[in-house]
Amino acid sequence: MFLQELALLAEAKSDLEIIEKLRVPADRITELCKDIENVKKQVADQEYKLNTRSQGVRTIKEIESELNTLERKR
Repeated sequence: MFLQELALLAEAKSDLEIIEKLRVPADRITELCKDIENVKKQVADQEYKLNTRSQGVRTIKEIESELNTLERKR
């Protein structure tokens, strides 16, 4: 019985060490996710300020095409 308890204790200690090692990366991932959400909000705010939403979202290729057309017309 004592050996079984000792084995369980050793296993629990090993599991705890693994969990402790994973805590730091998990906390960092949580911080990064919060940072990503903040950046998404900032981008949305900037898009609104620049009125890009009212003009519709255009791809870079579409913008380049329009610029090339304007260049050719000049």
